[in-house]
Amino acid sequence: MSDQAINEMISAFAAGCMDKENYLHFYNYLKQNGELPYKELGKLQTLTSMLPSILELEQPAPELKKRVAQALIAIQDEIKVKIKIERDKTLAGAHKTEAPARTTKTGTATYIENTFNAGVSDVEAQNNPAPENSAPIMGNRLFTDNNKKFYEHQSFAPVWIAVVLLFIAVALIGYFGFKSLSDIKSSILKSEANLESVKSELRNTQEFISKNGPLIEFYNYDNIWTVPLQGADPALKISGRLLLALNDNEALLQINNLPTPPPENTYQLWVVNKNQTYSLGQFFIEPGHRFVRISGLPAIVRDQSTQFKITLEPRSGSILPTGATFASGPGGVEPAKKTGRR
Repeated sequence: MSDQAINEMISAFAAGCMDKENYLHFYNYLKQNGELPYKELGKLQTLTSMLPSILELEQPAPELKKRVAQALIAIQDEIKVKIKIERDKTLAGAHKTEAPARTTKTGTATYIENTFNAGVSDVEAQNNPAPENSAPIMGNRLFTDNNKKFYEHQSFAPVWIAVVLLFIAVALIGYFGFKSLSDIKSSILKSEANLESVKSELRNTQEFISKNGPLIEFYNYDNIWTVPLQGADPALKISGRLLLALNDNEALLQINNLPTPPPENTYQLWVVNKNQTYSLGQFFIEPGHRFVRISGLPAIVRDQSTQFKITLEPRSGSILPTGATFASGPGGVEPAKKTGRR
């Protein structure tokens, strides 16, 4: 079937004006799994349903209203006449005229005759029982029994079955919903625990980076020489290390437990060569910091350096060491690491 024919058919189907022949063609086409543009059909149905909302309400002419009212009144009168005729026919067929009782001049004779007639009627009724569909005679009157309608009580079994099935379905939905909710809660708790673990690791990493940031940045230099430092007084427990970037004339000093100098003094770092001793710079350890960056170092020859030391000097600095030595470290080639016996 062509697309144009399909579009015409869905237009007629949406508008509700498809004739029988076209409907049969359309039904057979769908039954044979024909393709149908449901999206276009939905749009057409929506548009058709909205058409009444844009139409203006027309008011009929007063003359037309008058004629319609007269026609309704005439029809109502005809209906009333028909109802009256039917009611008269029903009453005429349901009731018979009561036969007059024979009376005599005396009331006693009338009573005897009526009693005799009643007895004869009872005997005849016993000998000749009335058919099932005949009307019973009561008090010399003809009455028709009302047709008793017997209604079968509907069985409530399907209703109870539906209620039980509904209850089972609700119970299953509640069970699986509760189970899925419990699984979701457990997965959320696991995710929160993993998140807290990641956050803890991240905090530790950030704390390590913040504490050792200068050290991490310093390792970007090439040809770094690490000199261990030991305190001169074991009671002070001074320790540390000196990192020297020989190619870039930069140094990073890490020192622990170094006492705070008096206001009139400062610490000074020295390198001792075979021939002379010269200063590498003055420094001050700020509270809460572990590293001191020293820039602009003089050229240091590793093979000629015999010792590094830290002394307490006047605040203006000294040309040669004059104060007490607080820490020192070896120069020259780094000592080999001791290995234990296997």
